[in-house]
Amino acid sequence: MPNTRTAGDDASARYRRRQRARGATGVLVHLPNETISLIDTIKERKGLRSRGQALQQLIEEWRAASPRTL
Repeated sequence: MPNTRTAGDDASARYRRRQRARGATGVLVHLPNETISLIDTIKERKGLRSRGQALQQLIEEWRAASPRTL
């Protein structure tokens, strides 16, 4: 079977390794468009760069407001 990897694949793998080394992991989720719109609104109101940052802040705020054992 021919090798179909590209330089971009290697760059992506290096990026993921750097992220893991700093304690971060990527997550791909499929959400309803309405939920994405809400996340985008939160992102814009808080002046954040990404949806990931918006989700992280929401989770941190939720944890601070209602500490519980998961």
